[in-house]
Amino acid sequence: MFGSYTPTAPNLSAVFFWRCRRVQGWQRNVWRFLYRNRLEARHWVVLEQDRVILESMAQPQLQ
Repeated sequence: MFGSYTPTAPNLSAVFFWRCRRVQGWQRNVWRFLYRNRLEARHWVVLEQDRVILESMAQPQLQ
């Protein structure tokens, strides 16, 4: 997975995450099943942790 954030306003950022798993056939079906049943909830927990960290970062001091 690849993630990045982009400041869009003084107190606002856009956060983007891309999943980069490219498979076909039965492997794709297994991946989708595992992601939906096991990994998706964990994925959202990590995203929420990232959001909290980004929001708590000190604002840069402009001179």
